[in-house]
Amino acid sequence: MNLELNLEPITKIKEAEGTRFHFFIVGAGGTGGHLIPNLARLISSINENLEDNRKHFITLVDADEVEQKNLIRQNFTKSDLGKNKAEVLATRYSRAFGVTINYIAEYIESPKMLKERIAQAYELAAPG
Repeated sequence: MNLELNLEPITKIKEAEGTRFHFFIVGAGGTGGHLIPNLARLISSINENLEDNRKHFITLVDADEVEQKNLIRQNFTKSDLGKNKAEVLATRYSRAFGVTINYIAEYIESPKMLKERIAQAYELAAPG
């Protein structure tokens, strides 16, 4: 059996001039909590060479509070207990990496609500 591995990109995505990416993450617990610092670090390095009106940003959404049971596998510490998960991570990683990270302390309960919150979050982070 012969296997051939082709590492050349199949499609190259080129952003349009002035494109600004908004990463909207629903859930700041197990998976989201570990994704956020890595995404913030990546966005920070990309944003270094961009004008303010093109900088990429993140919005976190989670209504849940940090509980003792979360400390075992989620990206929180004892000092976070009782605080909103999205707020804790947005504050921590926006400071650490200098990236705009907004948070919404709500549960997304419908596709309509998701669309509304994305629009609101984009307005909050709009420059000027």
